[in-house]
Amino acid sequence: RVEDFYVNPQNQNLMYMGSRSGGFWKSNNGGTTWQGGSTDFLPATGVNVIAVSPTNPDSILINIRNANNGNSHGIYRSTDGGNTFTLSNFNPTNVGQGGLGDNFQIYALYYHPYIANKIFIGTNEGLYVSNDNLQTWSHTMTSYDISEIAFHPTDSNVIYCYNNYYYNSNKNQILVSNDGGVSFSYTQ
Repeated sequence: RVEDFYVNPQNQNLMYMGSRSGGFWKSNNGGTTWQGGSTDFLPATGVNVIAVSPTNPDSILINIRNANNGNSHGIYRSTDGGNTFTLSNFNPTNVGQGGLGDNFQIYALYYHPYIANKIFIGTNEGLYVSNDNLQTWSHTMTSYDISEIAFHPTDSNVIYCYNNYYYNSNKNQILVSNDGGVSFSYTQ
């Protein structure tokens, strides 16, 4: 089952796909044929989110997770168009969550479309933001279930997040940041 996909806006023949239990796949001919296998030997086989650098389609981030329960084993990076992947700094050891026996889940992963090296990660533990291509990050929102992230089309400071946390009075609401993701408030 397809979990996420990417089509290069500059070259419609270049496509990436993440599957629930089949890993990462790549097509160079618009989806006529697909090549896989580059994630077969990672700790889990599920790829539910894919983020591709807006300036370099060979720079790819994926979340590796258990196909059955969705628990994350960390974000993996490719710098060669998905031929190989290595564990990024955003991993269970450094984050303090994820891996076997942990319920940490990543729902959304995005490069900022206008600000180089800025990455947003929506999780069942809130929002993480990196300003240096996942070398470091901050946990800007906690006690949230951030499943969707969107960017304003003309204002790089405006970011939207969807809180899917179902145990509080603010469930199913959209949060907005007017300062590039430093702080968020609920929309009215």
